[in-house]
Amino acid sequence: MGGGLLMSQTTAPAVQAVDVRVLINRVLDETNLTDTADIISAVMAQIPLEQIADALRQALVEVVRAQIGRHNVGPIRPTSPAAPRGARLSWKVAAYQNEVGPAWRAVLRDRIAVANNVRKLLGECTHEDLMVAANERFAQAAQNKAKAEWFARLAEAVQRHKVERLDALPAEVLEQVLTS
Repeated sequence: MGGGLLMSQTTAPAVQAVDVRVLINRVLDETNLTDTADIISAVMAQIPLEQIADALRQALVEVVRAQIGRHNVGPIRPTSPAAPRGARLSWKVAAYQNEVGPAWRAVLRDRIAVANNVRKLLGECTHEDLMVAANERFAQAAQNKAKAEWFARLAEAVQRHKVERLDALPAEVLEQVLTS
């Protein structure tokens, strides 16, 4: 008998799993595209047809997280001064409140991140969960503030040097403002 392999002994080449973040980074690194739709098209062009479902699953993680944030009711803040005590509600408002219940009940159903990839309904959160959520948001706020201050410094440099665009600044100025 020969030393050849039977068909059942050969293995099909393994399909490399798609990593959407890697593809996005590749497009960002290798192109000057700025429009989100164009970037999406360039990323999609790199995804093999048989891996579209996996890529969609990866992409939906961020979309679902963002939508949860938009869907949450959040703190209830009156948009107008509170009605004086004893004031009567209109029959429409009373009927609506009777149908859906007090507004604070909806807030208890907000989904919040309490740990890495762990979400809970707000009403089910413990003191520890709420402190983790608060501290995470304080850290995000600090990062946002630092980034806003950086953009303001860049804008100030553009104005001070009387140029139209940031990339028109002298190299030594760009090195200073972009790396400090």
